[in-house]
Amino acid sequence: MKFYLYYFRPFLLLSLIVLGPFAPTLAASTVESGSYLKGPNFSDVYYVDLDQNGHLQRHAFINEQIFFTWQNNFDRVITVSDSILASLPLSTLVLPKPNVVLVKIQSDARTYVVDNSQQLRWLTTEALATSLYGANWANYVIDLPPTIFPHFTRGLDLTSLDYSPNLSVLKTRSQLVSTPDQTSSEPSQSSSILFYIDPNSNAQQQITAWAGSNPTDATALELIASQPVAKWFGDWNSNITSDVDSYVTAATAANELPLLVTYNIPNRDCGSYSSGGADSDANYLTWITNFATGLNNRPAVIILEPDATSASCVTTARLALLSSAITILKSSANSTVYLDAGHADWVDATIMASRLTAANIAAADGFSLNVSNFYTTEANTTYGTTISNLVSNKHFIIDTSRNGNGSNGQWCNPTGRHLGQNPTTNTGNALIDSYLWVKPPGESDGTCNGGPSAGTWWLDYALDLTR
Repeated sequence: MKFYLYYFRPFLLLSLIVLGPFAPTLAASTVESGSYLKGPNFSDVYYVDLDQNGHLQRHAFINEQIFFTWQNNFDRVITVSDSILASLPLSTLVLPKPNVVLVKIQSDARTYVVDNSQQLRWLTTEALATSLYGANWANYVIDLPPTIFPHFTRGLDLTSLDYSPNLSVLKTRSQLVSTPDQTSSEPSQSSSILFYIDPNSNAQQQITAWAGSNPTDATALELIASQPVAKWFGDWNSNITSDVDSYVTAATAANELPLLVTYNIPNRDCGSYSSGGADSDANYLTWITNFATGLNNRPAVIILEPDATSASCVTTARLALLSSAITILKSSANSTVYLDAGHADWVDATIMASRLTAANIAAADGFSLNVSNFYTTEANTTYGTTISNLVSNKHFIIDTSRNGNGSNGQWCNPTGRHLGQNPTTNTGNALIDSYLWVKPPGESDGTCNGGPSAGTWWLDYALDLTR
């Protein structure tokens, strides 16, 4: 699920329309002040109210955590056409609901209260935080990107006990997920895991570099920087154990689940734009072993070798190598491993199922689809379900990072593409464990269509994906 963020008028909650999360696309006449909206192809959620002239406008949520300070689930979200969304001008970002959470702005060490006036008030000492919120006060803190900071009003610092929080409405980070609404008979979505958001991502670094000089593009990039994106590891890592350990340590400290990609199979990409990889099978297994050592038995989701079972250079030896890699990675307790299986328009499902079986998919947690590609979630769902039926109902994940407009038949930096559904485990399908952003949006696919080398941050392409 994806969102923007601006000022939110809490009194308008009284007029919310109650509809299930799987409601059909509705007409413009059903949209009114107090509605929550999303488009048919994207997961951005907006709140609708009236501007000073009495015209409808929409405000966007930047992430699920902020949405869930206001709502417990997606039951009230209405699906409308893209043309209806486009007819409603974007206004300010939705801020967290007052008193529900404490916030930290990334790159700012301070922790703030969001008071009744939606002002930020600095909790000046840990002792003060403990006296107000208890010994576990840090569980109520959520991290927000620096670009949201200007949208708040700063209030007086909390230097004494001049503020009495309503402890009954507080939510911990783990509660900021979809939960059943006891007052509604409509279906609701299950809880979603919090995946790790890298505060040092390319998108976030660009936003920080702009430092207020380009607010329009910074807000657009926030659509990328605010979401969890997988971290890729390959032959560019000089110390794979240390690099994996550092990344997983950061995610663990944030109480979030890291997404990692191994991309070092020998003859990677069959020598095409992303060529490289280990120089021998033996060295690859050593690399995988060192990768697993860096995990150190901590929870992590691993996408194993994108394209390795789909490309034209697949061999029996490669499938056996992948089988060994699965065994090694699964030896690290709490690792979740998905072996890549291409996408819906590449390899016949029966052939892919036989390759996965040869690579010992039985020992993995499942398989991944659409990594670095653009095919729709629907097409990959159909393809994945067919494969699953042939490999003992193994679960799968879908990379939705850039499939918002589907595929135009090109795979290398195609124009006119769009961000897809935000990472979530609320898929509504028992076989699909998650929609994930495996390919970092804004990283080039290779030196094609004007792009830099594969994996290089390409700002113009990142911005195009947000439009």
